[in-house]
Amino acid sequence: MIVDAAALGFAIVPDEARALAELGERIRPFVNEQVAIAHPSAPELSHLSFVVFVAPPRVGGDARHATIVSPGRLDRSPTGTATSARIAVLDARGAMGDTYVAESVIDTRFVGRVAGRSQVGPYDAVVPAITGRAWITAFVQVIVDSTDPLSGGFKLGDTWGSGSVDAVLNKPTARP
Repeated sequence: MIVDAAALGFAIVPDEARALAELGERIRPFVNEQVAIAHPSAPELSHLSFVVFVAPPRVGGDARHATIVSPGRLDRSPTGTATSARIAVLDARGAMGDTYVAESVIDTRFVGRVAGRSQVGPYDAVVPAITGRAWITAFVQVIVDSTDPLSGGFKLGDTWGSGSVDAVLNKPTARP
C-alpha cells in the first residue's frame, strides 16, 4: 500500500521515524481486514505485508520512501520492493520516465528503471531493475565446526518482536 505522507503532514525525516512506523503498523492490519488481496500466481502473497509512505524528494530524487514492515519497523533504505512498486504504478499511469530515484529517510537512494515487461496471471507487469550503493563495513571469517549439531543451519520465524516465535529447529541428538 502506498500512502501520501505529505497529505498526513510527514516529510519523511529521521525525527518522524517512530511515528511513521507506528502509523504504518496500524494501517497494515486494517487494510488486510478490509480489502481482499489476491496475488494472481502466488497465493501466499495474498496479503499486505508492508506500507510505503511517499513524500516529495529532499535530496534530488523523485520521491522519498518510508517503508514499514511488520512488526512496525521502518526500513533504513528506500527498499527495492517499494521502488519496484512505485515504478509499476507510475508505468501503469504513463508517468514513468527513464529512471525513478527513491530517497530513504536517511537520504540514501535507489535508482530504478523498467528493464522489461512481463505478464503475471492476466496482468501486464514490469520487470524492474534497481541499483543502489553499498559500502564495506566489515571483513568476517566464518568457520564451521564439524561437530556443531546446527552446522546445517536452522530456521526461525519472525524474531522482531511479534510475540510469536514459530521455530523450526533441527534438534541436536545427544553425543558422547
